[in-house]
Amino acid sequence: MNSSKPVRPPHPCHRRGAASTENIILVSLVAIACLSVLTAFGRQVSELFRRSTVAVGTGEAPAVAAAASAAYEGLAQGSGSSGTSGGAGTGDAGSPFGVTPDAPPKTPTTPEEKLAAAKELLRASPKGREVLKYLEDHNVQIELQSGDGSFYDPSTGNMTVRSEKSPGEMLLTIAHEANHAKADKEHTTADVDKDTREDYVRKMLAEEAAGDVQAIETKREVNAAGKGVTAMKASEAAYDAAYDKAAKDLRAAKPKATAAELDAAGKAAGAAAVLQAFVDGKVITSTNNKTYPNFYGDEWDKRHPK
Repeated sequence: MNSSKPVRPPHPCHRRGAASTENIILVSLVAIACLSVLTAFGRQVSELFRRSTVAVGTGEAPAVAAAASAAYEGLAQGSGSSGTSGGAGTGDAGSPFGVTPDAPPKTPTTPEEKLAAAKELLRASPKGREVLKYLEDHNVQIELQSGDGSFYDPSTGNMTVRSEKSPGEMLLTIAHEANHAKADKEHTTADVDKDTREDYVRKMLAEEAAGDVQAIETKREVNAAGKGVTAMKASEAAYDAAYDKAAKDLRAAKPKATAAELDAAGKAAGAAAVLQAFVDGKVITSTNNKTYPNFYGDEWDKRHPK
């Protein structure tokens, strides 16, 4: 056995000269390897790398660091990066790495932009796509107009949407008025000339309620797709409460009820609640602020003067 004591190497903190330079060279090469995949950072990263290495280097380290930085500079140029991803542009003076952030989506401001945004929301929903297809197939135009509410006009076959509405509100209006358009085109709407007053009002309230249900369920599908529409129909709270209660009651009575069964029960209860809201006068028109029983009763009275 050798009884001589082993020679302990100096503590790393006290090393100088070549060993220190080797460490910096190694760090430089590792940095180059990492930075080669980050070409979006471009020349600004290269410059920061050069400055920081020079500041801590000793001996030959500054020269090595400069050479490494120059090598990366050539790599960045060869990949087409010049401060922005994709090789376009000359960098963003407001960003320390020359990366141009994605611009936030533009908020629709004009009526036409809001209508386009509403249609885009509708396309996120199966029911919404059906609505748009029906309007297109039957040449129902959407006209924008300031004030005076929104409505479907059987005399022109077009709908008018209030231009001040938000995209979410337009979505609900289009889905609702599309139901009126369908009832008109398919001749299922009430006949103010032939129906009794009671029948006319009853049929029109049912048509209005069906339009609201279509709008509410379209919005639910849109939000299930992650769109976050917050606009609400006046009857929507009644729909939501009835839907939730019916689904809860069925789950309690039938623990193994399927999701489809719970949804069907909820939708049926929600639709009934919306109709009751119209019958009870809890929903008013957007054109003259009348309750719907009064509005349609007055329309019948005008056609049947005493």
